[in-house]
Amino acid sequence: MNRLQNIKTPFFLRLHTHRIYLFFVLVLMCFLQSSNTVSNPSEKVHKVAVVHPAIDKKNPIVCYLVERQKANGNKEFYLDVDSVNCGENVCKVVTVRMFWDEIGRYTHYELQDGEGLEKKEGAPFTSEDYKKLEWVLQNKNSELAHVFKDNLVTTDFIEHGAVDVDAVSGATSTVSPSETVEGAVWTCYTLWHWANGEIESQIKNITRKQFSEDDLIAEFLKNKDSDYKKFAIESFLFLGLKDTATVTEVVQQAVFSEYAVFKRAMDYIETIPAKHYYASVTYLFAKGDYKKRVACLNSVAKTNKGENTAYYNQLSKQIATFSYQEVEMFLSNLKQHQFSSDLLIEQLVNLLEADNFLIARRAYWFLLDEEENLHAKQKKKLKKFKKQYKDRL
Repeated sequence: MNRLQNIKTPFFLRLHTHRIYLFFVLVLMCFLQSSNTVSNPSEKVHKVAVVHPAIDKKNPIVCYLVERQKANGNKEFYLDVDSVNCGENVCKVVTVRMFWDEIGRYTHYELQDGEGLEKKEGAPFTSEDYKKLEWVLQNKNSELAHVFKDNLVTTDFIEHGAVDVDAVSGATSTVSPSETVEGAVWTCYTLWHWANGEIESQIKNITRKQFSEDDLIAEFLKNKDSDYKKFAIESFLFLGLKDTATVTEVVQQAVFSEYAVFKRAMDYIETIPAKHYYASVTYLFAKGDYKKRVACLNSVAKTNKGENTAYYNQLSKQIATFSYQEVEMFLSNLKQHQFSSDLLIEQLVNLLEADNFLIARRAYWFLLDEEENLHAKQKKKLKKFKKQYKDRL
């Protein structure tokens, strides 16, 4: 028998060999598991930094926002967050998955199976509480937007039932009871700022970078949803797109869309060069209803573009069709910009015979300041108006 066969392997060597064997088995199992696990191809993770008032009103926190494709082809975003950042540190914290659409509008939230939200003294949310919470989160004009966490609750005595009471006995909310779920002001505050806070702008930035200018026009600006239209116009502003084709599309949407879209379009139009700005505003004024026409006049009053003679003369030709409020705004604007022209004076002289005395009198006051620029016949008409209505001037 070979002598080597009679030599036994020392115990510590056999133990070491066994450990090495187990190590390689574990490595192999991890490798096989990872090779069989495929990440969801419909999801993409975005690392974003946002300020959340319930956590820190100044310093941003890092979040991992997930983008995914829905079955209907639309995109949505979600983020897993703590249900509450409690000022008294006694609230039950669960994970809430918040959802937004592709232009950053909050849509809904989900809880993990078996999890539920709690109110004061550990009381579970009722079905009515969950409905109220959803309403709170959908209310973009909530008082919660303007309250700092340090001022959210107070321990000062207030008559029982007058305000919302939070999770800590004696702590009362400074927000109207209608704005929160009773007994869950911290939860409402935390989740509202997730739903309606800086995540919205982060999502918008992600989405707009995924579309070309043509796609933004076709899929967003021409969408029936007004929020999509506004998103497209905001994107043109953000990306600095001011070419003729884009301006034309925005102006057309401003004509036919509701006032909220029109106002966003005006924000965009006010950034384009003077020549295109005045052409756009003139067109919108001619096509618009009273509210849009007033917005056009306000825009010109606050936007110093220069090169405005052609624009003012064009509007002067239409002044006989203006309401009194439009005449007042237009002439005040002209006075502010120290504008006068022969065409304007001639149109205002004609307005001295307007059926609406308020309009005629407003024209008179403007012409009186311009009297030195009137020719003899015009001065005669001005003098006649003064004599006829001296008791009403």
